Amino acid sequence: MAIHKYEMGVIGNCSFLAYVDLKADIKWLCMPKFDSSFIFGSLLDEEKGGHFYIVPALEDYESKQYYVPNTNVLCTEFTSP
Repeated sequence: MAIHKYEMGVIGNCSFLAYVDLKADIKWLCMPKFDSSFIFGSLLDEEKGGHFYIVPALEDYESKQYYVPNTNVLCTEFTSP
């Protein structure tokens, strides 16, 4: 398992694409097609872009992201006390 070097990972299914950061926050998502309006767009505007994320209840956590080898499955793991 190799941790990737970027602040965001990419997920999609050839119809839509999403950028996911280390907090598992969807920073950019257009659905149902690439040329559709964005649903989540905080990559461009933090306040108006909308958010969808999952984080631990405790603020003291670390996260890492990696792709399952030989797949496009992006894993975001959180570690907290």
